[in-house]
Amino acid sequence: MVALIIALKIILYMFLIIAALVLLVIFVPFKYYAEGSKYETISVKGNAYWLFGAVKINFNYSTQDGFGTKFSWFGFKHGFKKKNEDKSVKEAQEITKKKVKKSKEKPAYSYIKYEVLVQCLKSVFKILNHFKPSKFRIDAKVGFEDPMYTGLLCAIKNVCFAIFNKDSIRIQTNFEGEMLEGSFLIGGGIQIFYLILVGIEFVFTKPFKNILYKNIKYKINRRLKKWRIISI
Repeated sequence: MVALIIALKIILYMFLIIAALVLLVIFVPFKYYAEGSKYETISVKGNAYWLFGAVKINFNYSTQDGFGTKFSWFGFKHGFKKKNEDKSVKEAQEITKKKVKKSKEKPAYSYIKYEVLVQCLKSVFKILNHFKPSKFRIDAKVGFEDPMYTGLLCAIKNVCFAIFNKDSIRIQTNFEGEMLEGSFLIGGGIQIFYLILVGIEFVFTKPFKNILYKNIKYKINRRLKKWRIISI
């Protein structure tokens, strides 16, 4: 009987500790900073920290040096670095993966519709408006293969002017062809609690629910075809 009471107390204390950690993660804001550029090469670096730096992660990426991270947890540090693979090998692997995906399942981009993009952008702007970065700057030249998306970018740029300082956003759109080059800088803080609310709201919007329904229906039909083949 005594052992059972002790075991129940241990379970209760563990539950309280886990609940406290979850509440801290949800309600204590994370601070972040990132900057990057894309010209001849791509480079990105930044950091994110929590609890006044007690938990911190630094990351950097470049097409020349690859990807690297440094993670610190209450004084304990750990690093990871991954060099870029040979381009010819990497391209061959990507082509193989694409062929496998095409043969097995419907491409993900086939579900991306204009209505979904609009809802996604609304959610992003809600997050940006609620957690306005203390530092924000974009200087880029952008163009898409489809002029419709370039026009949509112009509309997004005008909305961003209302959220951020107009001088911090310098985007030149190119309707003649596909291109992407420039640099960015962003820094601020964000709460997981608000992200969860916006995420739930996005999932229950009509366009996204239609995507989930179509995807589930497609997978069910594909599974039924496999069962019919096996049964034959």
